[in-house]
Amino acid sequence: EPELHQVDPDSTAHQLARLANHKAKRNEAEVGLALQQLALALSAGDNVMPPTVVAARSGATVGEISDVMRRVFGVYEEPNPW
Repeated sequence: EPELHQVDPDSTAHQLARLANHKAKRNEAEVGLALQQLALALSAGDNVMPPTVVAARSGATVGEISDVMRRVFGVYEEPNPW
């Protein structure tokens, strides 16, 4: 039986605090606009690298960028062969 990795609760709390601090310091309007521009590029089939970089530099998190991509493209679900 393999030993399962146990996540340190203090580590989780520390990362959540860092994330909250990051979000508190960023310009929400700038992040929102950058994510909107990313969504437009995704929908239009344009090159998404430039708006993704702008979103990241504005302070958008990987999760927020990924959420935009999921909203536009959806989430792949493997077909059930049965």
